[in-house]
Amino acid sequence: MLALHRTRERLVAFRTMRINGLRGLLTGYGEVMGKGRAAITKAIPEVLARVADRLPAVLIDTLREQWSRVAELDGQIARIERRMREWKKDDRAVKAISEIPGVELLTATAAVAMIGDVKAFRSGREFAAWVGLVPKQTGSGGKVNLHGISKLGDTYLRTLLTHGPRSVLTNAKGARPVDRATEEAATVERGDRRVGEQDGANDLGSTGSRSTIPERIRERETGMTGQRGTEGNV
Repeated sequence: MLALHRTRERLVAFRTMRINGLRGLLTGYGEVMGKGRAAITKAIPEVLARVADRLPAVLIDTLREQWSRVAELDGQIARIERRMREWKKDDRAVKAISEIPGVELLTATAAVAMIGDVKAFRSGREFAAWVGLVPKQTGSGGKVNLHGISKLGDTYLRTLLTHGPRSVLTNAKGARPVDRATEEAATVERGDRRVGEQDGANDLGSTGSRSTIPERIRERETGMTGQRGTEGNV
């Protein structure tokens, strides 16, 4: 599963490079497009049609080939995500943590694959520290100074654990909280204006990884063990 994640990450990087390269080339010919995948996808057919009247055909064909490569990368990424969804159907731990707001397919599968044996963590706080979502501490003489998150552990998993809560924060604006995670998101959004969106996402990511993800996996494994024991007694 981790190999699938790494492969997908690399394909996304290739796709971004190709899109940026196309945008840069067309900007040099006076065709400026908006940032983001959606903007260039909407604009590229019309842009290529306009520049076809004043640029050599060999260049236009090359630009169209480059854009078709982007579509091929989309297909490869989609196939990898389909395999992840198939794995999710058969993995109880992935299903369990996918129920957490802000934890979707990528975060759930990556977290379960990287955690391995959840018993290695005595508490959720150990898992949060392992991921690098807890404040870095310095100090002496009994005085402890807290700094930004330590950023230890795997960067990819930590990024997923902060992007998910960021979406929760965004969706919580102006909405009435309906559960604990959304309540925390709204509290961060309303109450502490000094904390930026990234800090709020880090806080929620740390809270979710510390108090939810390991416990969900542990509870699901405990439930499976208890169920097997009951079946054995019968």
